[in-house]
Amino acid sequence: MTNTQAHLPDKVTRRNWWAQRAMKRKSETVDALCAVMQQTDRILTGKPVTVRITPCPSELRGAPAWNDGRNIHLSKESFDKLFTGDRDELRNAVLVAKGTNYHEVAHLKFT
Repeated sequence: MTNTQAHLPDKVTRRNWWAQRAMKRKSETVDALCAVMQQTDRILTGKPVTVRITPCPSELRGAPAWNDGRNIHLSKESFDKLFTGDRDELRNAVLVAKGTNYHEVAHLKFT
């Protein structure tokens, strides 16, 4: 038994520990992706763009992303559906997130 397992007395606790670990890993992955997109967006636009994951306002009716002229907001609901943890789905989720982000960059740059 490893030192980590010694602190996990039963099956339920272990399951919760693994679930929390998976959620933390997902959060760190999403944060890292946002940081990379933000830096890329700043280079592409020449503006101090920020990329944030926020709940979608009701007036936008489930839009996957939007911008306010300075910030790109990616829908928390869309991200939660995309990032499920499966490796193949993660790859697809990153592609969708990047495409959505670059769509918003085009709005900032050209409209």
